[in-house]
Amino acid sequence: MIPTVDNTNLYSVHWKDTFDNKIIGWIGSKTTINNFDLIIDALNEITKRHPEVKIAIISNTALDYTDKIKSSYLISWSAETYLKALSTFTIGIMPLKDNEFTRGKCGFKLIQYLNMKKPVVGSDVGVNGEIINGNGIVANSTEEWVDAIELLLYDENRYRECVKHIENEFFDKYHFDNIAKKITKNLEG
Repeated sequence: MIPTVDNTNLYSVHWKDTFDNKIIGWIGSKTTINNFDLIIDALNEITKRHPEVKIAIISNTALDYTDKIKSSYLISWSAETYLKALSTFTIGIMPLKDNEFTRGKCGFKLIQYLNMKKPVVGSDVGVNGEIINGNGIVANSTEEWVDAIELLLYDENRYRECVKHIENEFFDKYHFDNIAKKITKNLEG
């Protein structure tokens, strides 16, 4: 099976260490932003405990989520700037409601964060658990989201372990160049 990938090489020019930034990041659109409903309480608890934490939303709109989620702000998505904006995140998040539509999603947000070498926290829906494996933490309840985010934002050893896993395991399976080689080999074979 060939997994969904993105061009890792476009991300690599933006790789940088952002452990000290304390930015929780999300990228998506108006059609998926309502998944934030699952974690509003968790994010507000995080920013209550840690006022230095910010929540960046890269999207065409934040609807009213910047009002509902403390310390959140919108970065307007554009093809020219979204990779630079992703590079500022400390971790990436992918909350997902569990329904037929979301179970069919390919985990692309996670793939984008991981291509930027950012550890992730996401709901265990569809392929998310498989993608997150070792690259971050699966979370489903409010308490699990709070614990997972705090751990990755403040336990530098755990954060670095995830980054190392991304560089080795994730890139082995999802790096654009590796997938291109597999496809070429299959076509030639």
